[in-house]
Formats: sequence, structure tokens, C-alpha cells
Amino acid sequence: MILASKPDWLSIFAFNIQKTQNLPYDWCEKITKVTEKYSYKTILDGNSKTSLEVENSQIPVDIVTGQKIYKYLPWLVSLYETELLNFSQRNFKRNLYKCNEIDDAININRITGIGARYEWHLDTNPVTGLLFLDDFNENEGGALIFRNNGHVYSVKPRKGLFICFDARTIPHSVQSLTVNRARISVPMNYYTSASNSGRDAELNNYIKKKVQ
Repeated sequence: MILASKPDWLSIFAFNIQKTQNLPYDWCEKITKVTEKYSYKTILDGNSKTSLEVENSQIPVDIVTGQKIYKYLPWLVSLYETELLNFSQRNFKRNLYKCNEIDDAININRITGIGARYEWHLDTNPVTGLLFLDDFNENEGGALIFRNNGHVYSVKPRKGLFICFDARTIPHSVQSLTVNRARISVPMNYYTSASNSGRDAELNNYIKKKVQ
């Protein structure tokens, strides 16, 4: 799968997981059901070294942690650890490794409703993978947006689209939804060392704090 007009300032590559072997026919529904049953709500408030939002912002996000995914979606974990890892390695032309901390390796994010979005931020891991569950039209919002020195590049969610990118220095966010629907994505973390210790501890505390 080719991304249109890919900029030279962003290392990003795309793959359609629906072409892969051993993918459940109802894979999207399976992820959605786990999200509905096991997600918890957090508020991204800008109080993190990776956040580029104003402090004390209020950006709600529903999250499913890796522990639940490893238990209830083992086929998704297998994709993360094999085919998607291999795809990312080939395109970045370097050895990459899965995360050693199960909870940090792979998550599910859901935002819901008009105005819902994900904060502007930077990543701490060398390569981020992201799988989309749904198709979004141009006028529905929900695009993944990158910005660099006045230039903007966006990726519209499409069912089965997996992208991998390096955004440690490239700010990115999710465009606000303009329709009353959910947007579900699956972020995955890859590292350049087999002895990695997972996600940055401060970032973990920021993402994992639960609210009622």
C-alpha cells in the first residue's frame, strides 16, 4: 500500500493487513468487542514531557492495555511480533525488536463523539506502528496529522491500514471528529535494542492514569 505524496521529512510506510495470512475474518469486530469490554478512560492533560498541549488540557481517551490484548487477542499480538515487525524492519532497514513489557507493547485507543481528538505529542520509542479499524471520509475528521516547520501531512484512517513511522521529533495528533462515531486505532511500539525496558516510565504514568 502506497501513501500519497509522502514527504521527505517523515519516515512513514504503509501495509494492508487484510492481505496477510491467518487474519480472522471478523478481526475488526473482535478488537471492537475487547475495547468495549476492557477499556478504561484516561484524560490527557498536557502534563507530560512528550505532550505538546497546554497544561491542564482535558482530552479524554479510552485505552486497552497490553495485558488484555495478549490475553484476548493473541492473533493480534502474533501480527505485532512477526509480520508487522518484519515489515517495519524491511522499510527502516535496521533490526527492530518487540517491546519487553507486555503492557507497553501494544494498546488500543478509542476516541468518541464530535470534537474528540488525540493530543499533539512526540513519541519516545524509535518506531511506532499504528493499525486503523475504520474508514473515515474527508469530512468526518479523525485523520492522523504530522507537522514539521509549517508543513502538514495527514493520513486518513482506512480499515486494515497499518503504518509505521518515526515521530520522536515530528509532532503528531489526531484531528477532531466532526461526526458522532468512534475512532479506534491500535498503537504498537518497536525498539532498536532487544534489551529494551519498554515505554518511558513518566509517559506510562501519564497514559495509564484512570478516571471515573
